[in-house]
Amino acid sequence: MASKRSRSRRQRPRYLKRSFEDRYFARERNRVFVAMPFDAEDSDGLWETIQATCTIHQLKARRADSSVLPRLILADILEEIERAEIIIVDLTGLNPNVFYELGMAHARCDSVILLAQKGQTLPFDVAPIRCVFFNLDSPEGTRKLSHDLGQVFGCLRRIDPPAVIDSARDRTKALIEDLETLAQRGERLSGETVWFSGGLSAFAISHDEYIPPELADYHPLLLQEKKSLLSLARQGCTVKGIITPPKLSSLKKAGRSWLGDRLFCLLDFLQSGDRVLDNIYWAISPFRQTNIYIIGQVAYMEGFKRGDERGFQLSLRQTSPDAIAAYIDLYEALFGHMVGFTLREYGPGDQDAPIRDRLRHATIKSLKKAIGRHRRPARRKRTRK
Repeated sequence: MASKRSRSRRQRPRYLKRSFEDRYFARERNRVFVAMPFDAEDSDGLWETIQATCTIHQLKARRADSSVLPRLILADILEEIERAEIIIVDLTGLNPNVFYELGMAHARCDSVILLAQKGQTLPFDVAPIRCVFFNLDSPEGTRKLSHDLGQVFGCLRRIDPPAVIDSARDRTKALIEDLETLAQRGERLSGETVWFSGGLSAFAISHDEYIPPELADYHPLLLQEKKSLLSLARQGCTVKGIITPPKLSSLKKAGRSWLGDRLFCLLDFLQSGDRVLDNIYWAISPFRQTNIYIIGQVAYMEGFKRGDERGFQLSLRQTSPDAIAAYIDLYEALFGHMVGFTLREYGPGDQDAPIRDRLRHATIKSLKKAIGRHRRPARRKRTRK
């Protein structure tokens, strides 16, 4: 005769409670499940912003339609709720399916983030819970949502410390990934700005520059960085950079002939008339700047080398929202100072021309001054492994 306990277990409904009991998946760090209505206004833009923000913070976002397994969607939802480290729920439109998932999420996970479009009235039971309200009608609204989500991620995960990258190749791979993540916003890029400071910038990298054998696998990454940056500018993203052209003595220094290659490459680009230049603003610094890259909600601090090596062997990748805001404030002020210096030293040019064009012509003048009597390097065969 079956025991009372076994009879009780057989009588339990399999639909929800038993499904949970049968699963008990281990929670996976960095996994995020997003419960949202797929047909709501701005749902595509919201999903893209959540994905991009998760990528920045080393998280992987999934939703119910992420799985391709031929089974009930509810089974996928249950599995995601069991496995996710963080669950994001969009309450816009008060979709009943989403509220069903919210109830299960609150029962199974402590890290649940509520989202709703601005103006949405929430029901009595969830109104007291903190909710991130968003408005994606403008680039500023998209940035604010990404910033707010980043802060919540930081609170829930106690903000991982800045990542130290000790390889030039790994640094460039990370840069490319962050540039391509920002590019996912498509038409929403018109209000975005990528900031950088450094030597001659990725725009100076060419296919024909001299490549020593030990850098044969690194050079393609630099070309991809340039391609990704150009792609952002072509999509409407503003790029603002501070560069420091080298002196003629540096070009003549043994082992640094590649600087000549890059000077001429950048000069050709600035004189090309390419329409992408309409979205790029230049400033010249009289002294070498610490290399900084700000890409959406990610910032890199570079500039640590061993001797005369090419590439930055030590970089710091920062995703803290407060740190990013501070980087942007600092860089905006620095860029303004360098714009003033650039126009005083190499301008002013046509006072009626747009500031972007005046800066470009001033930068061309500074590059020609740096080149001086240096001759254009002869085309060399690239060294390959």
